[in-house]
Amino acid sequence: MGRTNRAEIEVEIQVAWGEMDAYQHVNNAVFLRWFETARISWLDRFKFPEKEGKTGPVLRAASVEYLLPVAFPDMVTVRVWLKKLGNTSVTLAYEVSSAQRNSVIAKGNTVVVYVDHEKGKSRALTKRFLKQLGET
Repeated sequence: MGRTNRAEIEVEIQVAWGEMDAYQHVNNAVFLRWFETARISWLDRFKFPEKEGKTGPVLRAASVEYLLPVAFPDMVTVRVWLKKLGNTSVTLAYEVSSAQRNSVIAKGNTVVVYVDHEKGKSRALTKRFLKQLGET
């Protein structure tokens, strides 16, 4: 792992038996749910622009690179960090590690856009959020 980033967190998640598929490994869609859990923790931690009226974060894109299968019982650690900061969005990077395998089992990225839902358009990230990241 070795990467350090001041805008980084880790979330531990217990693998559930029901997350496995017919091939007895965790279904691919579960990884996106794990990303979501880590992403929500990241957004909370760094106070991603809070809802102001009808504004808020929207997931624009997600990608996963599956490296190794994982199965119950296991504990995974999802690391999420700021990969890219835009005017209206953030790109977050993820690594999922398995305690049983002692290895990274997946990597991925998501793009989260700050949106004004009334206008149907993206909105500039707030100064408060940028300050939380140490960007102002």
